[in-house]
Amino acid sequence: MLSLVLLAALTVNPTSGNLVVNADEPFALFVDGKQVNVANLRESWTVNDLAAGRHQIKVDSWPSPFKSEKLAEGVIDVPGGSEVRIRAEKNKLIVIEIINLLEPPPGPPAPGAVTATASAGGNTLSVSVSTGGQPMPPPGGHGGHGHGGREHHDRREPMFVGDFNALKEAIKAESFENKKTDVLSTAASSNYFSVDQVGDLIDLFQFSPGKLKALELCKARIVDSKNAFQVYSHFTFEADKKKAKQILGQ
Repeated sequence: MLSLVLLAALTVNPTSGNLVVNADEPFALFVDGKQVNVANLRESWTVNDLAAGRHQIKVDSWPSPFKSEKLAEGVIDVPGGSEVRIRAEKNKLIVIEIINLLEPPPGPPAPGAVTATASAGGNTLSVSVSTGGQPMPPPGGHGGHGHGGREHHDRREPMFVGDFNALKEAIKAESFENKKTDVLSTAASSNYFSVDQVGDLIDLFQFSPGKLKALELCKARIVDSKNAFQVYSHFTFEADKKKAKQILGQ
């Protein structure tokens, strides 16, 4: 494992870095006057192996297929061997996080713990959610001295309020939806949720794919599945509600 970590560190080019840009709608991205995502407009884009240094960044939003407008423009510094994550908002580019790719990744969290770290504006937030050191068995499993799956099912309880609030803070600390789902996936592997809690988790995601992914990760961990229909109210679009019903098998 150590050799793999060292090999990954050696493959990072200290004279270049990555730039990750996020926005609320599809956009065209220009770096030093050249569009880098021609014919591939979406809400997130990564520019790999960008020469270290200062770059002129321009983001044009496309609210419709036939209309574009300048969303934001500015200068962004990309240190060598790093990944700079920014968010484009009206008339401003916000640096969300700068990751040093030359440093080896941290070790895995302790068994039964969920850890998330995010940095912004020079501040670092780290949140850990303890699940008691022992992962909970999967739904429908048999354990302890129970008599079959029914007694085990009756022992399933949603996360305690304090732990659940810590989980929500850990998800909120992540700026990108794929990182949010990573935190939720880890937590869902060893915890159970009430329908109300699942609704709260869905609301932490801004876009439809993230909301649906959150439901998919939680569906097998819902303790009061007879009330699962209540999560539909957390989706705005009818198409998303239909997909939610398919995920829940209803």
